[in-house]
Amino acid sequence: MIVCGLGNIGYRMVEQLHELGVPLVAAELHESNRYLPAVRRLGVPVLVADIRLPETLQALHVERARSVVVVTSSDIVNLETALNVQALAPQVRVVQRLFDPDLAARVERAFGIHISRSPSALAAPAFAAAAAGEHVLATIAVGAAVLAVVRLRVAPGCRVHGHTVSELEAASRSRVLLLDDGAGATWRPRGATRLDAGMELVLVIPRGELGRVLAWTEPRGPRRPRPRPLMTTRTAPPQGRRGSRRPGG
Repeated sequence: MIVCGLGNIGYRMVEQLHELGVPLVAAELHESNRYLPAVRRLGVPVLVADIRLPETLQALHVERARSVVVVTSSDIVNLETALNVQALAPQVRVVQRLFDPDLAARVERAFGIHISRSPSALAAPAFAAAAAGEHVLATIAVGAAVLAVVRLRVAPGCRVHGHTVSELEAASRSRVLLLDDGAGATWRPRGATRLDAGMELVLVIPRGELGRVLAWTEPRGPRRPRPRPLMTTRTAPPQGRRGSRRPGG
C-alpha cells in the first residue's frame, strides 16, 4: 500500500498498517515533516517528492500497489494525485481525503474514486454527541453517508417512552442493535418491544437523525405524558402511497 501525505492522519494510518503487518511505502513532500523520523524508525520506506507528479507515482511502483491512500492537507493535491493514480493504474483502489463533505461525495460519483471522505463529516456525529452529553461508540462511513453507533438511555417521560422499537426505527431511520432492560441484554430486539424508562439502547443511526433521537430520549418533566406518535400519517396522495412526516425535536 502507498500512503501519500504524512500529517496527523497519514502518520496514524502508517502506524496502524505497520502494526497489522501490511507492506507499505509512504510519500511526503517536505523533508522537514515532523513525522518523518518516526516513520523511518518503523522501517517504512519514505520517498520525499511531489506526489502529484506521475514520475513520483511511477517511482513508488503504483501499478503494483494494492491501494493508494491520499491524505495530504490540500484538497487540490489529493484530487490531482488520485486522478493521476487512476490514469496510471486504473485497477488500483484509491482512498482520498477531502475536507468539504459535499465535494467528497461529488468527486466519488463523478470520477469513480473508490472512497472519498471528509474528516469533518466523519467526526461530526462524535462532536454532536459529546456536546449533548451522550456517548458515540463509533462512526461508520457507508458510501457517502456517515452512520453513528450510539448508546442511549430511555429517560422517564421522554418522547420514546411507551413506544415500540419498530416505531423508533421507522421514525429515525435507525436500527436498534441491543436493548438492555436491566435484567439482561437482547441483541436485535423484537419490533413490538416497548421502550420503558431506564432501558439502554445501542443503535445505528444516520448522522442527520442523531439530534432528533437525542431529544426524543431526554427527560420531559416530572409527569409522564401520554405517548405521542413518533410519526404522523398524512392523507394518502392520489397514487395510493402513504406519506409521513416526523415532528422536529
